[in-house]
Amino acid sequence: GDVYKRQGVKSELEGIVDLLDLIFKWILTRLVDQNNTQMLKGIMNFLLLLFKQLENRKYKMLEFEAVVIMPMLAERIGAANPGIKQQVREILKISCELCGPEKVAAYIVNSLESSNNVKAKLDCLTLLKELTSKYSADKLLMQKDIR
Repeated sequence: GDVYKRQGVKSELEGIVDLLDLIFKWILTRLVDQNNTQMLKGIMNFLLLLFKQLENRKYKMLEFEAVVIMPMLAERIGAANPGIKQQVREILKISCELCGPEKVAAYIVNSLESSNNVKAKLDCLTLLKELTSKYSADKLLMQKDIR
């Protein structure tokens, strides 16, 4: 189960890093194909383990990798399932170390602007507030392409 997944992610990290953009694209297509809770939980568990390993290795996510996965994560900040919502928040916080807090903030702001769900907007604002307390507001607002 979970121990096997952790060992797999650790032992295969180099191979995973080489294919990160493809793995992210596959995850994205799986989530679009069917949006079932069990699959989403499994994917979020995998992403959380992966992002923790990448953070431990001080990996810096490349732009073409981030652009695939970050919008999907930002859109899921307001997930109805509390467990999934917590995992997404944790992954996004780790993402600040992988691709920079200003880029993560930009994806969250884009999600905030595009969402029609009031609860999702509130979750975006709450996460932005948490990031602002950890990183300076100036650092978060450096990203020029916030739309």
